[in-house]
Amino acid sequence: MGRNALYGPGYWRLNPALYKNFKIRERINAEFRAESTNVTNSPIWGTPNGGSGSLRLTPQGNLDTSVANPTGNFMSITGASTGRELRFGLRVAF
Repeated sequence: MGRNALYGPGYWRLNPALYKNFKIRERINAEFRAESTNVTNSPIWGTPNGGSGSLRLTPQGNLDTSVANPTGNFMSITGASTGRELRFGLRVAF
């Protein structure tokens, strides 16, 4: 295999945001913000583990089935990104 031959599964993400400006007085303004990251709470899976250093092989080159996990997570996806995040803010400028 060449370099960068392993790709993780694709994903798409929905990140909406709402902003509203308020004029309180002539020289005082307020801004309200509501932002969201990954609003659908879809998991973004990691890249498959391509390191063969954790494989357990017999001297003949076969998998050593006498151990509990002979593949050692080889070609397995073992992680995902964080879930949904919401952020609110209020900014007052004078």
